[in-house]
Amino acid sequence: MLITIAKKTPVKIIACTGFVDWALYESSPHWLLDCSLEKISKLLAEEILEGMDLYNYMAPIIKRTRAKAGVIKVGTGYQNINGF
Repeated sequence: MLITIAKKTPVKIIACTGFVDWALYESSPHWLLDCSLEKISKLLAEEILEGMDLYNYMAPIIKRTRAKAGVIKVGTGYQNINGF
């Protein structure tokens, strides 16, 4: 979808990689809660270097698209920085 939109607009689209609040994911606890920092870092780097996951890491497999992320989004807890 992102590639289709990007081809039809005259402006540059920069996709970001990262994860939203765990509470917004359907499965709880989300599988990322059990991942090491190294594994999460590898997933984010692969979205920049190889392509973004078609399924947003919600499927049991990872399928890379041609669209690559250009930035990494980050977030914190409300008025503080939380660990995970």
